[in-house]
Amino acid sequence: MSLKSQIENPKSILGHFVREVFPSSGNRECLAEIKQKLVAEHVVGLLEERTPPWIYSLVGSTIDYRIRYHFSETPISQYDMAQSGAWLVTDIIEFPSLFRKDPSRFSDYKVLSIGEFPNDTQKWSLRYECHQDDYAIWTKGQPDLKIFDFDLLSLLNISNPDLTRMPLECTVEFFEGLAESASRVAAHKRAPTHAEELELARCCFVLSAFESCRRNGGKGWPPPFLAESPPKNADDLLNAVPDRYVQDVVALADAFTERYADQRGAPAVLNPVFRGSKDVGGADGDIVVDGCLWDIKTTTRTKGKGVWLYQILGYALLDYENDYEIEHIGFLFPRQNTSVRWELSDMIRKLSKRPDLSILELRQEVRNRLQAK
Repeated sequence: MSLKSQIENPKSILGHFVREVFPSSGNRECLAEIKQKLVAEHVVGLLEERTPPWIYSLVGSTIDYRIRYHFSETPISQYDMAQSGAWLVTDIIEFPSLFRKDPSRFSDYKVLSIGEFPNDTQKWSLRYECHQDDYAIWTKGQPDLKIFDFDLLSLLNISNPDLTRMPLECTVEFFEGLAESASRVAAHKRAPTHAEELELARCCFVLSAFESCRRNGGKGWPPPFLAESPPKNADDLLNAVPDRYVQDVVALADAFTERYADQRGAPAVLNPVFRGSKDVGGADGDIVVDGCLWDIKTTTRTKGKGVWLYQILGYALLDYENDYEIEHIGFLFPRQNTSVRWELSDMIRKLSKRPDLSILELRQEVRNRLQAK
């Protein structure tokens, strides 16, 4: 169950805890501030009014990825959800032949017959064995380009046997190309050209589609824009993204990078994983910049935002040892090209209506409850 699901469920440990400590009556002032930001006169974007909700959702995830590049050249290895989704819909049977064709391309991998071992001094780990074809895949350390996700073996080989899968070459090309594009464009160092923004938007949209696939266990794959012509290579995959969606992402990115030009390349922690994340089955935030934990929300709706406050407070509480030195929390609103943030200690006192309550006490209490389950 995701952190958001646990927060929404008043019977979960975390859901019960935040409601106990932060009664809904304390949210009114913060919710009023959020609403004021969301009713901006000008809303950024080029999507048509009747665009399906799932497209808005994908675009929202896409701009999340793009905003991260404003601060840092995100390593591919940090895109766990997107990579997992990609491998879920990739035919990995081709890996041994692809490896043998060009071993230098996969220097962190070895393919040997079952029972054989790498004969050099590097530390190798056995990741997969195929007894039918007598081969084993070994990996060296934590490869940057994670071709194979051991945790998804059962999903890849057992679940969804009828799932339409992409050629392995297509997936590998995409992630290699993404790494090259991110390095060449270097959006954290300079303002990209329009052509480069289009390039990044397509890459980020595909990442978003892969992430959605993983979160839905492969359901909904392929997305409608790939249904009629399954991609054979990375170019097919990228070019299949409809131009109107790409242009919308570019409009959002242009507005964001202009408004926050002075923050380009600022020290940031992307996808922060908190010390208490394991206690809730995994949870990572969007970004921490200069002591502020930001949650990125691409929406035009003003209702039902109370769970947002509980969710971002939940992340802050899971930072048991204050590893990220979070002093503020807030929301970035790309469609309104604005933001709202609060001092964490003030917000806790305001929402709890207890002037004596500290973040240290809350973190210890939530830690005790989660680890006692």
